[in-house]
Amino acid sequence: MMTQDPLNELWNSTANRPAIDAGQRLASQFVARMRRRNTFQLMWLVWTLFAMTGITALTMIHLARNGLDGQWTLFLMLALPWFVTLHFLRAYSRRTRLERVALPLGAALAAARASNRVERRGLVFIGIYLAIMAPIIALAVWQLHAAGKASVNQAWSMAFVFGAILTLSAAGMAVRYRRYLLPEMRMIDALLRDLDAPTMG
Repeated sequence: MMTQDPLNELWNSTANRPAIDAGQRLASQFVARMRRRNTFQLMWLVWTLFAMTGITALTMIHLARNGLDGQWTLFLMLALPWFVTLHFLRAYSRRTRLERVALPLGAALAAARASNRVERRGLVFIGIYLAIMAPIIALAVWQLHAAGKASVNQAWSMAFVFGAILTLSAAGMAVRYRRYLLPEMRMIDALLRDLDAPTMG
C-alpha cells in the first residue's frame, strides 16, 4: 500500500509546479533588469552633473575673460542640457525603489511595464532635445565664424562633428526604442494578459 508521504512529495515536486517556478524566475529576471536600469541611470546622472558643472564653470571663465561678443547661443547651449539633466534627476528621485525582496509575478510585471514606459518617454524627451539642439548648435557655429573665432574650414569641421554626434545619438536611441523597448513592452503586456486570463478547470 502506497504511503501518503510519496504522494505529497510528488504533488509538491518542481515538475508538478512548472508555471509557478517559471513565474518566480521571470519575476526575478524583471526585477534584476529594473535594478540594473536604475543603477545605470544613477551613474549617468552623476556623470552628467559632474560634466555639466565643469562645462558651465569653463564657459563662465571664458565669458569673464573674453566677453560675450554676440555669442548668446552659449546660454542656450548651457540652459537646455541643464534643463534635461534636472528633468531626469527629478524623475529618478520620484522613481519607485525596488527593495531586495521577492515580488509576485503580477507585481513584477506591473513594475516592469512602468519602468519600460518611463524609459520610452525618456528617449522621446531626449529625441526632442536633440532636435532642438541641432539648429542652436548650427547658429552657435555661425556666430563663432561671424565673430572671427573660426575660419570657414573650422566652422565646417565643427558642424560635421556636432552633426555626426547628434545623428549617431538619435540613431542609437531609435534602435534601442524599436529593437529593445517596444518588443519588451509587447512581451510584458502579453504576459500580463495571460496572467489575468481565467484558467480553465
